Amino acid sequence: MQYEKNIPYLIFAFVIISVLVHQCNNENKINNCNRITIATITGKSGGFSTGKTLNYEYICDTNVFFGADGEGIKDYDFFKNFNVAEKKRFFIKYSCADNNISKLIWNVSVPDTLKYIPADGWAKIPYNLDIVNKPVRRECSLSSADFKISRCVSRCYNGIRENI
Repeated sequence: MQYEKNIPYLIFAFVIISVLVHQCNNENKINNCNRITIATITGKSGGFSTGKTLNYEYICDTNVFFGADGEGIKDYDFFKNFNVAEKKRFFIKYSCADNNISKLIWNVSVPDTLKYIPADGWAKIPYNLDIVNKPVRRECSLSSADFKISRCVSRCYNGIRENI
């Protein structure tokens, strides 16, 4: 009798653990052997209070695959204003073992001039685009005065490093 009360909690724990193990397994498959290709955004799902994801499709060895990823969406305004009709392209990393397992690479933009995509993708992001698009870390030195912080932050943001 007393054990019957715990069954819903055990089922819930089993489901959560299963999802975590599945995600970890997929991450390992991508990290062990992966290829890079280009995906086109086809839709978005989610909302303000739910998980926000972008749906995409990509071609690998003449087969079309579909995926969804929301890991790089940091704020709701970006998601809300994202225009699916623009058919934006992102690099993705997909597993060699299972081409259905993929992950968007958010921090490297795909130039419009990049048209040729090999059937089996690339071993790494082509043409050193990952180096070109890497954000530059800027630092400013600050004194203890609070009013100088906003000035330093705005100058760092604009690409000017200056001691105040």
